[in-house]
Amino acid sequence: MSSLKEYSVVDSMRHPLSQTARLLERMVMLARSPSGEALLNGVVETAARLGDCPISQLYLLDDSHTRLNLSAQWSREPLSSADTESSITSDYHGEQLLQFSLCQNQRLSIEELDAGLHQVAFLPEASQPWRSLLCIPLHDELDRTRGLLVIAHTKPKDLQPVADTLFHLGAFAIAQLQLRQSSAPAQNPVAPTKPCTSGYGLIGESARMRAVYR
Repeated sequence: MSSLKEYSVVDSMRHPLSQTARLLERMVMLARSPSGEALLNGVVETAARLGDCPISQLYLLDDSHTRLNLSAQWSREPLSSADTESSITSDYHGEQLLQFSLCQNQRLSIEELDAGLHQVAFLPEASQPWRSLLCIPLHDELDRTRGLLVIAHTKPKDLQPVADTLFHLGAFAIAQLQLRQSSAPAQNPVAPTKPCTSGYGLIGESARMRAVYR
């Protein structure tokens, strides 16, 4: 999963064909991920590499669409155990910036975050304050919002050039998850029913029923 280690939007503009080939190679590798967790971890790493950002997160709505959960996160810096544990148990539906992008179904790009206006508690602590942010709603094949893909940087940065690519990367991730869920075996398979003795669809083994069969 290291073929995009040096990939960035600037590189893609300089060498579009070679970088497109590397991106397609990465997509194939993601599609072959052994599990949904591995898939999402690969997606957030790819998103961070594409935006040349030190952090990337992927949030998914639960089945009731009332809880927004952090499903995958990639960081260039090692994350503390406190950050990891709190992210697993937290509901991010109330975060202002995430809520805006989710409910308005709009991309949110902030080139310079204002600590007095923009709360980014959903991002882990870093050695420097977070200064720029891009949040992309994730859609399924019916154009329903299923979650959010987030990248951020500690420097003021225009992340808009990578927005379209991240939008398609997120759609790919959602489609892959749904494909895996639809192809997964049933948790409680129904036992096959025992065919009746008569073979005519009737039920019963009493003497009177046997007479009916005859």
